[in-house]
Amino acid sequence: MWLDLATNLIEIFPLRCDLLFLPGHEEHAHLAPQKETYLKDLASFMRDSHVVAYSMGARLVLWSLYAAGLTNGLLSLTLLSGHIGLQSERERRERYIHDVLLGGSLLQMSTKSYREFLVQWNKQEIFNGREMDEKELRLRGRAQPFGVGSSLVEYTTSLQPDISSFLGKVTFPTSFIVGSKDIKYKELASIAHRANPTHIDKMIIDGASHDVLSARPFEIQEKLSSTFKHFFDTYPVRS
Repeated sequence: MWLDLATNLIEIFPLRCDLLFLPGHEEHAHLAPQKETYLKDLASFMRDSHVVAYSMGARLVLWSLYAAGLTNGLLSLTLLSGHIGLQSERERRERYIHDVLLGGSLLQMSTKSYREFLVQWNKQEIFNGREMDEKELRLRGRAQPFGVGSSLVEYTTSLQPDISSFLGKVTFPTSFIVGSKDIKYKELASIAHRANPTHIDKMIIDGASHDVLSARPFEIQEKLSSTFKHFFDTYPVRS
């Protein structure tokens, strides 16, 4: 899905597209990198770029910007189902326990049991009954459960700061895109928009849940095309 989106966009705009793995989600069975190092490197890598990220990726992008104090320096930021941080200590404690237990379970999974885990994971209500075909299941199954489990613990949402006040300082155009059925993330997008209505907008994808890209790929592409067109109209490429 991401490769299709990138291919379609670079056929229209003079862009170079870099697709990044989530930490620990490669095909190698190793621990995810320490968050301090990864978040610093990610913030540096994103400078002077149009950044698009989904779910955990969106969360890590926001976390890295916050950690680096980077309120400018991006060309645009588009977050699909992005989390701005848990809003209470009770939520943090509960999430920490949940992620440590799940991460520990993943660390002990075999390739076969991880595949079964992926099937069950994608049946959660938040994904609105999403079913992966064999090709997608095979692609996602390339990740090693050891790396995914260590990533879940190292980058647990319970440790991510609440960056709602930080968002009030960003000066690059930012979009939060969420599904109409994703109640929790709609609320988070509204908080982000209220923090900085001049630079942050929100877009609700009707009928979609958490995985807005899979549900409405053409609407996401149209939104990004609009963002990129505005940029290149303002800063035309000179030959």
